[in-house]
Amino acid sequence: MLGPRGSSVFPAPIREILSSESYEQSNSRSKRFSGKGLSKQTFGILPRIREVDELLQSDIKMSEIIREAHPEICFLSLSNGSPMKYNKKTPEGFKERFEILKAYWEPAEEALSKAVLWYGGKYVARDDVVDALVLAVTATHSRNELVSIPHDPPVDDTGLPMQMIHLVHY
Repeated sequence: MLGPRGSSVFPAPIREILSSESYEQSNSRSKRFSGKGLSKQTFGILPRIREVDELLQSDIKMSEIIREAHPEICFLSLSNGSPMKYNKKTPEGFKERFEILKAYWEPAEEALSKAVLWYGGKYVARDDVVDALVLAVTATHSRNELVSIPHDPPVDDTGLPMQMIHLVHY
């Protein structure tokens, strides 16, 4: 679906590593249970993934409220099914995504400016703010405008749907 941007989407970590305390332990467990290693980027967000998983496990109905999405898939939907041409870290990639975002959400420029001013520099890159904003735009639309990948998602061994959502525009 994403063409050259397909490598931007990486699999969620397996539950067996969510309690790991070190990168080495997480990576080893991931290889043992799934046959695949774990990126340091993924390890860095494990505590947040664990928090969300614990919430979803405590109340299965939360899976109707908290949904998984990916910025590149959201941008694909907002651009009528055309994957982004450029890497988000390049000036062209940032411009490409930001122009799409502004077309769907008028205060995008003000929101980006405030976020970079408040959290910028070493804490957050502006392309990551744009990713967060496109996810927020997606989340604020009606449930009737959201579709799932896959269309009829399977559930995991705890009953949670294994899916990503995006807007129906595409």
